[in-house]
Parts: sequence; structure tokens; C-alpha cells
Amino acid sequence: MFPVPGIVAASAFISLFIGIYVQGGRVLKKGALVFLLLFFVYFLITPLVFNVDHKTYIDYFSTFIIYGVCGFIYSSIDFDHKFLYRLAVLFSLVISPVVYLVVFYNFTPSYITDTFGYYMRISHIVSMYLFILFYNSLHDDSKIIRVVSFCLASVFFIFMITFGARSFLLAFVLFFIFFAIKKYKSFNFKFVFIVLVFMFVLYSELYSIMIWFNSLLSDYNVESRSLIRIIYAYENNEDLSSGRYRIWGEGFEGFLNSPIIGNGIASFESKYNYYVHNFILQLLYEGGLILAVPVICVLVKFGLVLFDKNISAVDWFFILMIFFGGVFYLFFSSVIWSGVYIWFFIGWVINYKTGYSSMTKNLTASV
Repeated sequence: MFPVPGIVAASAFISLFIGIYVQGGRVLKKGALVFLLLFFVYFLITPLVFNVDHKTYIDYFSTFIIYGVCGFIYSSIDFDHKFLYRLAVLFSLVISPVVYLVVFYNFTPSYITDTFGYYMRISHIVSMYLFILFYNSLHDDSKIIRVVSFCLASVFFIFMITFGARSFLLAFVLFFIFFAIKKYKSFNFKFVFIVLVFMFVLYSELYSIMIWFNSLLSDYNVESRSLIRIIYAYENNEDLSSGRYRIWGEGFEGFLNSPIIGNGIASFESKYNYYVHNFILQLLYEGGLILAVPVICVLVKFGLVLFDKNISAVDWFFILMIFFGGVFYLFFSSVIWSGVYIWFFIGWVINYKTGYSSMTKNLTASV
């Protein structure tokens, strides 16, 4: 939000020591420790076995050490969700002036040259806060917190519609679909049938729906940059993936050439001078099945956790928020090694014990 070179890494580095202090010197939980060691060892082996760009490799190793270790440590700590969400309201208030200026005045700092990247970084932050503010506006005990959360969520929502990247907009829609399913306990044939019909209509009439929605936004003087880009691509028969299909093909082809051990971390960038835009394909290309299979297993367990009848509402919402707010975009953008939330997500899912809430502390709620 306030772009200073290295500010995210510096904040995570400080947070790392806070996490170690809170842990009181205790060893990480077994699952998280195994994951951490697996990736750490592969990082150490890469420069000995593979020919990769040294600078890119060092950058990835550095961010993994900071974000990875920090994420795994915090995933092993019990905490009060209610306090965390109220703290998020405070941080939302701090960043709200910037979001407000961007939404209503198209504000961009004069030293920012990549406006698209700037808005994408804000989208990354705002999406997570938006989910928390939405939850607070419905469930917090304090009426003041609920009202403040609702007002902030309204401004953040307008920002996401206007400037949010396509991956974040898709995550936003899917999040609320899952939330509605959980809210109304609609796991039955009738609901599934309605969802399938809805998805078919959405797919077959996507262009018409986008034109209608864009016109609706125009009536309120709101312009969605991502929506306009998609409409333009439709009208000009352009690749809706912005070249990602080709890049994903290159990533999968490279995986097939070395499916077990991969090609080494940072090897894709070393060969093509751009990244693969999908963290699963990145793991398959760089680390083969050795790195990709454990992460895929975590994603499978995550799906099972969401449908675990014994999971508390607080835990359910929390991990859903982490996934769609901090992990989902990695299927389309960025690289896993610089992901801030992915490591916490992996550690949390590994540590979760089916049948009871292992991550919630002194807090009950209902979605």
C-alpha cells in the first residue's frame, strides 16, 4: 500500500522473530517441519545439480527463507480469531485513505511507473481485508465494529470491482459461492442442479452478461478495468489468458522432460526470462513430482477440510479466506517463492486435525 523497497520482506523478517518468540523455542509441528526441510534441501541442491540464473535463485531463496519459515511458524500457533479480525479493522482504517483516493480520484504516487502492477499489489492486500470486513460486518459482537467494517468493506468492494485483477475477481465470486453454500447448508441434489445450470448459462452467455454488467457499472460511473480487458479480448478474438495458455504449455512440456526431480528452482525464468504463472506448474517444472505432489496433497486435504462436518465455523471461514485471499491468485500470477500466505496455508492445512477444531482458541461463532 505504501511502496517502499523491501518493506514487505522487512515486515515479514521482523514478524519472523515475533513468531519465534511466541513459540517459546518450541519445534515446529512435525508436518510443517517436514515440508520446510523438503523445500530447504531442494534449494541447497539446485545450484549443485542444475544450471540456473544465480540472481533469480538467490532472490527466491531469500524470500522463501523469510516468508516460508515465518508462515510455517505462525501456522503452528494458536490465536484468537476475534482479536485478529478486529486488528484487521484497525489496519483497514490505516490503508483506507489510499484506497479511497485510488477509487474516487485515480490516485497513483508520482514515483510509480508500473500502475498496473501497483493496482495489482493493492488488490492483493485489499482482497484479504475485504473478506475479513465482510465477516466482521455480520458476526462481530460490537455494533460499532460491524458498522465500521461495513463502511470500509463498501469502499474496498468498489476498489476490487474497479481495479481488481481478474484472478482476484474470480476468487471473490468463488469465495461468496462457497460462503453461501455453507451459510444455507445447501448440500443437496436440488442445489447442485441449480449451480450446474447457473454455470452453464454463465459460460454460454458470458459475453452478454459482461456487456450488461459493464453497462450497469457505467450507469453508476464505475469502470472495471479487468472487465473491459475481457470484453476487448472477446471482441477481437484475442487470447483471454493473455498468453498464459502458451506459457503453461511450456511449463508442462518442461516437466515431462524431467518429471521426477524437475529442472531446478528458477530454471524456468533462466530459460524463458519470465515465470510460468501457475504455482503447481512451477513446482512440477522446477522440482518435479518431488516438490509438486506434497503440495497437491495439501490442496486435496484442503478440499476435504472444507467439507468436514466437524470443522468449526470460525476455522472454516478462516482457511477459506486465506485460500481465496492469499493463495488462489498463484494459479494465475506471481511465483510461489514470493508468496506471503501460501506457506501459512500449507502449514495450517497440514496441522489441522479432522474431527475437531485445532486452530481455534476460546472463540465460537456461526456462519
